[in-house]
Amino acid sequence: MSRTGFTILLLMFTVNSCFYTDNSSYYAEIEPDYNPKVSITSNFDTIDSITIVDSLLFRYEISIDTGTLFFADLFLDNQQLLRSDTVADSLWFYPDYISSGETYDITLRAYYRTYTGSLADALDAEFFLSDTVWTVQFFTD
Repeated sequence: MSRTGFTILLLMFTVNSCFYTDNSSYYAEIEPDYNPKVSITSNFDTIDSITIVDSLLFRYEISIDTGTLFFADLFLDNQQLLRSDTVADSLWFYPDYISSGETYDITLRAYYRTYTGSLADALDAEFFLSDTVWTVQFFTD
């Protein structure tokens, strides 16, 4: 057998050893065990029916036991009314925002960081979401 033929046969038998495929799967915990306590309160906590004469002040406060707030979004049904990066803020509701006698969902979504030490946390890409909904029936005078 010639030297070229021997080299071709050797390459044919060893070419499969040049590829590596890993069929194993590795478990990675994406969500940490730590769940910080987040509370969202407002002056609408105990109110389910409100009459607006001129305007109405809506105040909220977000409390995160160990974490920082990135931002909070406030929605009236599906319409975004406010985006804020402070843990306490307020917004005035005016009669043009609503129809008298209608029931609306006021939703506050808080996006926050928890300092879990994960890779996402180290890259400032970690955020968690907590939201609260108040269902209120508005009347105009």
